[in-house]
Amino acid sequence: MTRRLGVLGGTFDPVHYGHLDAAAAARSALALDDVLFMPSHDPPHRRVDPHATAFQRFALVALAINGIEGYKASDVELRREGSSYTSDTLRALHAAGWAPTQLFFILGVDAFAE
Repeated sequence: MTRRLGVLGGTFDPVHYGHLDAAAAARSALALDDVLFMPSHDPPHRRVDPHATAFQRFALVALAINGIEGYKASDVELRREGSSYTSDTLRALHAAGWAPTQLFFILGVDAFAE
């Protein structure tokens, strides 16, 4: 059976209710099995460096979603050096066993505007 996976990437500097609300709305509207929260290691499109380190941002995301069924924090982009690009992330998800999966990218207004 094909799984439906939402991927919410971003800097999460800091993670906030807007991220959680977007994930909940997408999960409900798209009947997603899971939502992966994926902090970017080195966001290529961000003009300002994050205040927190990548691993601090990952830890904050993990704390924010702790206990919410179907929400998972992913360190896929953190384990890769350099900028985080969608094509690299898709290959990494496929290699990690997320296939066959229907992927849905969840974007915030800030990311969509760019």
